[in-house]
This record gives sequence, C-alpha cells and structure tokens, in this order.
Amino acid sequence: MLYGALLHANTQELSYGQWITSSIKNANRFLRISIKGKTPYFSGIRNQLVFGRDDVFLSVLEFSQRKDWPELSIDELNKLYTIFRRKINVPHSRGYAAFGRSFLTKDAHTRAIDALKIAAAQAGGSPSEILVPLIRAQCCAGDYPAALETFDRFDLQTDPVKEAEMKELKSLLGKLAAERKHALLVGIDSYQNTKVPRLKGARNDVAVIKSLLSRYWGFRLEDIIELTDSRATRDSILSQFKHLAETGRQGTAVFFFAGRGSHDLQGVPAIVPYDGRQNDIPDISLAELADLASKTSFNLITILDSSFQVRR
Repeated sequence: MLYGALLHANTQELSYGQWITSSIKNANRFLRISIKGKTPYFSGIRNQLVFGRDDVFLSVLEFSQRKDWPELSIDELNKLYTIFRRKINVPHSRGYAAFGRSFLTKDAHTRAIDALKIAAAQAGGSPSEILVPLIRAQCCAGDYPAALETFDRFDLQTDPVKEAEMKELKSLLGKLAAERKHALLVGIDSYQNTKVPRLKGARNDVAVIKSLLSRYWGFRLEDIIELTDSRATRDSILSQFKHLAETGRQGTAVFFFAGRGSHDLQGVPAIVPYDGRQNDIPDISLAELADLASKTSFNLITILDSSFQVRR
C-alpha cells in the first residue's frame, strides 16, 4: 500500500507525511477501510524526505524482510543497528529479530543475544523464529543456564516425535547448565620489590574479565577467584592454580594473568608474582604451571597479558 503511493507523487520531493497521507487516502478509497491517523511507525518524521540523505526507515524495512546478509560486514551491521536503535523509537520485533539473526551469522553472539532478547520481549508469546536463534546464540556464548531458561518458554505440545526430540534437547541443556565453570584471575600493578617497574591497568583487567565471565559466559561469581597485588604471592598463585586444576575436572577452567613476565637464560617464559625478585623467591615458570595442569584432565583456557622481556 505504501509503495503504491509512490505512483502518484514525485519521489524526489515526497515526505513521509505526504506518503502516509496518500496511502491512507488510497486505502480508504479502494479498500474501503478506515485507518485515519494510524501512522505509529513513522511518527515524528512527517517532514523527512523519502529516499533522502537521512532516511533509514526504508532500509530497515527491507532489512527486516531478509534471511541472510552475506554482503554486509560486521562493522556495517553494527553501524546500521546503532542507527536502528537510535531512530526507531517504537516496537519493531521483526527488525530486532533480523538484526539478531544477522549478528549470529557473523558470530557476534553478544550482539545477537541483545537484539533477539528485545525482539522476544516485544513479540510476546513464544515465537520459534526468535527463540530458536536466541538459544543458539546463548549456547555459542557458553551461557547454558540462559539458553535453558529461554527453552522453557517453548510450548512442547507438538507431535510425539518432535516433543521427544525437544525433551532430549532440554535434558542436554540442563546438563550443560549444571556444569560448573571456574576461573583464577591474577592482576599485579605494584610489586613488593619496588625495583620491579609498576604497571597500570592489571587490576582493572581482572575486574573486566570477571564481569565478562559472569555476564556473558555463565561463570558463577563464587567460582571466580581473584588475586591482585599483595594477594598474588607465589605460594597463593600456585595453591589456587592447583585448586583450579582439581575443581575444573568436569567443566571449563580459565587462568588469567596480567602482570610482569620474564624468561630465564634458557628462554623458558615465566610470570613474576607479587613477592618475586627478592629473598630468592623464583618466578613461576610456565613449564611449572603446565606440569601442574598435566596431573589432571580438564579443559583449561590460559590468557597471559605479559611482555616476557625481563630477564632473571
């Protein structure tokens, strides 16, 4: 109906107000329906030109109808999504769902979850075209408890075959959601030995990583151990690393270190604990940590934010 209005106007001069007015007249005249004054989607933009430089609405309408966006980069998607959220100030679940699916194809799982959650809230009920990609995005992000919660919104009253498959999938999600994830986060800005150059941001990095793990990756706060500055002694780091290896047997474990790095004369890299470089306290060799990790079988992710330029 809206596109039909373009046949009766000059598109270079047509405003949204004129477009809507023309469409309403055609609807009232040819379809014998009354939609007087009902223009919620274009509210507030009556004077904006259709196809003008600042026009985003037609591109969003077209975007929300598609199922794949191979030609768009993640930067282009982010830019369009930002514009969409800023300028579309009324519910548009189809648009948010389209952005969610597009982010999912680009492996931008956090963005996908954000858009799909909004779409689900605006749509209401349990639309599978929104909940299925939302569950997929949450699983890809490792947030199985959230995926299980989303799954619970499904109506399992389907045919017997699909109902059995859905219950089996729900059981698997339940097991994944129950899996405990553990993390040891170490950040050292200042060392006991003042001759060791001070750093800026290591402790802040620990706070950021902790937030990311708990918010997006399903880590419980009680399963995240933090050792910063004076708490990050050699004994404490090794003791907590052993504990991480033990508790992480049945799940995922993360070891993060931000601080000074070093290597010995043989070139073996090491990390410098808070009380290192004094009283014959040696640095912690990565080979030593690897040996501790090898004593048990667990899925360990290690992130080291160190330069390894300081020689012993």
